[in-house]
Amino acid sequence: MPTFHIILIFVYTLGFLFLSYNSVRPNTPGMNLVFSPLNEALIPEKKMVHATLKSKNPFKGPPSPELDDAWHQLFVNSNVRVSADDLQKINRTSVPLGDGSGYYAIPDVYHQLHCLKFLRQMLYHDYYRINKPTNPIHIDHCIDNLRQNLMCKADVSLLTFDWVSNDRAPKPNFDIQHECKNWESIDAWAEDHAFNIFDETILVHPTLGPSFPEAEFKNTGKIPGHPGFLHEHGGMVE
Repeated sequence: MPTFHIILIFVYTLGFLFLSYNSVRPNTPGMNLVFSPLNEALIPEKKMVHATLKSKNPFKGPPSPELDDAWHQLFVNSNVRVSADDLQKINRTSVPLGDGSGYYAIPDVYHQLHCLKFLRQMLYHDYYRINKPTNPIHIDHCIDNLRQNLMCKADVSLLTFDWVSNDRAPKPNFDIQHECKNWESIDAWAEDHAFNIFDETILVHPTLGPSFPEAEFKNTGKIPGHPGFLHEHGGMVE
């Protein structure tokens, strides 16, 4: 075989091995080390996050019906059904749904948002009539859950600084471009797999009955086993 052909085969072999190696390296961008059925819905995007002290958006500010509805809408699709195969891939089990359509799961981003919402409501606990005796444990749980997730995701987008004429300290610029996942795509996947936890045939404890009896909630404003329950109809139970 001519030397040129041997070299060509060698180069192609090295190239193939290089591509194969790079396709499985743990630090390859976009590679999912942990399986989730939602991985198929992840669409990376650049997004400018406006987080200055005076910035405004539908989720920020004192309580109002409009603001509360904006937060409420974040959780409408939080309860989802997953398959036995999905659970097998993460070596977990979960509660089966009563209609046989799958198993109960919540994408963790909704739980993180729930914690953030709860901390926000604590700023206005009189307005939201939060059950104060349960708060310290719940607050501590939410703070540490968010801490762990922030350190886990470790956003390394750069916060930069500017000089201003009336302050000797550099002023941070909180308008930062981040590498994000498209939220609409994630929530659309969840909507396609969502179920209503107040359907009393879906989540039924083997001996205690329906987990979230809607009629009882409507009559008493309370859910058995959830003394601090705040209604997220169709969404995550708090």
